[in-house]
Amino acid sequence: MAGSLAAHRSTWDLVNRFLPVSEELAEEMRSSGIADNRITVVPNGVIDPISSPTPTAAPETSLLFVGRLDSAKGVHLLLDAWEIAAVHHPGATLKIAGDGDERLSVTQRSSRLPRVMLLGSLSRKKVAEEIELATAIVVPSLSK
Repeated sequence: MAGSLAAHRSTWDLVNRFLPVSEELAEEMRSSGIADNRITVVPNGVIDPISSPTPTAAPETSLLFVGRLDSAKGVHLLLDAWEIAAVHHPGATLKIAGDGDERLSVTQRSSRLPRVMLLGSLSRKKVAEEIELATAIVVPSLSK
């Protein structure tokens, strides 16, 4: 932590306002040398599901992969991970956009997995729309 603080101290001079989500984080910032007049506590706007008196519905999760369907892009690694994760996240959906040499094997494999949607090749506009709808973009590329 000390090394990180020292390395980034010059960067802090470029920041006008720090927005920690709690008074505890603000105090850490003050103790690290950030002036109090540059700190404004902005509480997290998300309800804590553990301490909330009324249960809230879990948000729908949509993961998106966009890329070539080939081994180097890690699409099979993604499907391996999805096979494990989908069991623990029944509200989640995996969307796969793209085409490539592995299309047939990805199609066959995803047909045996829950909540996988193959979108095929999409226009730039459709990709942008899917990105807007996604909770997260997954990039499982493999390095060689």
